[in-house]
Amino acid sequence: MDKYEYKAKFHEIGTFKNNMYDENYQNSILKEFNEFGKDGWELVNCVALNWGTGTTGIIMSVFKRKIK
Repeated sequence: MDKYEYKAKFHEIGTFKNNMYDENYQNSILKEFNEFGKDGWELVNCVALNWGTGTTGIIMSVFKRKIK
């Protein structure tokens, strides 16, 4: 049976104007995700975490990779 390890990464998105639509911010996250991929990590889920008012403040990304 395969065994896996997991990693969670949290990104603050701030306001939609400041970060969500900022291409440089998006590219920095994608660069980080691609580095994880090169190390064998697979993105399995992203979840929006809110501040209790319905406003998303943080995106949690969960990665897994097979234990050798």
